[in-house]
Amino acid sequence: RNPKNVRYFWPTMMIGSPQTRSEIHYDDDGLPFWMGLVRGKKLFRILTPSLNAHLVNPEARSWPSILDQDSSQPGPYETSSAIYPEAFRKPSQSYEFEIFRPDSYERRFPKMCELHVYEGELHAGDVIYIPNSSPHGALNLEETIAITANYASPRDSTQMAYYRADCDKGSARPLCKHFEGGGEEEFAFMEKDYFSYAGYTESRWCEERRTALQQSLMKAGNAHSVNQELLALERFCETVM
Repeated sequence: RNPKNVRYFWPTMMIGSPQTRSEIHYDDDGLPFWMGLVRGKKLFRILTPSLNAHLVNPEARSWPSILDQDSSQPGPYETSSAIYPEAFRKPSQSYEFEIFRPDSYERRFPKMCELHVYEGELHAGDVIYIPNSSPHGALNLEETIAITANYASPRDSTQMAYYRADCDKGSARPLCKHFEGGGEEEFAFMEKDYFSYAGYTESRWCEERRTALQQSLMKAGNAHSVNQELLALERFCETVM
């Protein structure tokens, strides 16, 4: 209803060719997400903390986890709460093994045999929800088109406990203003897509996309197509800024 609340670049459309895949990873800050499949078929493999508690460090709370129910004691969030942390690469929020080729890594990571994995196919018209702190991978069985988005919800107490702890440490995240005064203002902290939660605005997107296109323009061979995209970008950005 309010044009200022329209998100022009989120959710994201994802298009994939057959047999391409996204290997197992966490989304930023362990955020949950949903995906609606418009066309094709995808195979998902998902790990959740509840089914893999035996492979999570019980003292670690670096991301929100459905194991962490006591929001009054949010913890230091210093060590990785990843499932199977020995195989986890924190900078990229991914793993050193491939969830769709596990046999190739069994000798290097023997605890893979202890993982409990959800597996299922997503067909056109289906929607899937992946909860907090749940690493996942997706394999395109056919050519696919999907719509997807992360979000932050004030109704998720463990997620809010994580954000509060991060803000209490002096984080500059825009969402921290909603925790000022000692309590979440739910009326002001509505569900937010990832770009909103991260402070990513239409103007910032336009500026960064413009810079990237101008850099591409300096490379020979694609000047015409880049110029066309720059013109389209300017028209689009005029409508949202």
